Amino acid sequence: MKCIALDSKGPFTLVVEHEQSSVERPSSNAVPPVPSAATRPSPPPLRLKPYTPLYDQLLADLEEGSQGEDTSSLFEHIQQFCFFGELCFMNASGERFEQPLPLSLKMEDLLRVVSAQRGEIAAAAGLRDSSMSRHHATQSQMKDMMNAWRNNVGSWMCIRNQSRYWDLKQQRNQDAHQLAKSCFTTYCFQLSGCRFLLHKLIELPIVRVGSAARPASSTFAVVKDLLAALQVHKRTDQYKKAVIASKKRMDDQERTSRQIWWARADLERGKTLAEQRDAGSLSYFDLSWKAQELVEKYDSGNAERTLRSLEAARSPVYRGTHVEAST
Repeated sequence: MKCIALDSKGPFTLVVEHEQSSVERPSSNAVPPVPSAATRPSPPPLRLKPYTPLYDQLLADLEEGSQGEDTSSLFEHIQQFCFFGELCFMNASGERFEQPLPLSLKMEDLLRVVSAQRGEIAAAAGLRDSSMSRHHATQSQMKDMMNAWRNNVGSWMCIRNQSRYWDLKQQRNQDAHQLAKSCFTTYCFQLSGCRFLLHKLIELPIVRVGSAARPASSTFAVVKDLLAALQVHKRTDQYKKAVIASKKRMDDQERTSRQIWWARADLERGKTLAEQRDAGSLSYFDLSWKAQELVEKYDSGNAERTLRSLEAARSPVYRGTHVEAST
């Protein structure tokens, strides 16, 4: 077994690759057994890695630009304050999935939006791609971009809310404005989970626009600026409130773990009773009211939905790796 080192500091990802040993060769006289169809091992299931070029480039840039700087604090921030709980199971549009989305895919969606908004800043300022690879957006540019982004509801608002928005636009323009403002806040939260991260990724040339190359010195400066901004952010009231909320989530997580244990037990008990009922080995009406309730929850799917909901509430999903947590 060969252990491939991916990072010198936590959080860690461990990749193990099997290699044929060349130390001990089989005897030339030995006849290797031919495995039968019954004993032949089945091939491992095919697992496709999401196509995430922007996220892959971000990781490469952080590795190149860190130059001894500890970037783990950035990924700890992403894990703790950006993608947690239900956010791991939904995309930016609020569409929910049964399984948590891969962290790389969540980050790719975020970086794709960031790249588009940096492109809007470049277009408004008349900057070329080569200039945007070093450009720090000003407060004025950020404000104009955010206002234009929010007002362009067709680029981010779901179809259902768009219909409601345009109806209000014709009747009460102020109500339409408030709806767009509220929905945009929700959209940004579902996209990034953290306004600080979203704003800094747009403000700083972290994500490259176009194919312009960037010198190593510039990459180092950008990474250093991002980490410095994170340290400043940690001294704000907004961050302190997020820490309190995170601590509450961790306390809730311990309680949720106990609830998950009982939810699994109820699901398995209901499944067993339902199978025995279907096989005719017991009568539903001979069961206690509690057992009947378990069977009804299993039959209706409520038991499984309750378990999945509790599992979704337990965070963080992406513990232990900043590269990939689910494939």
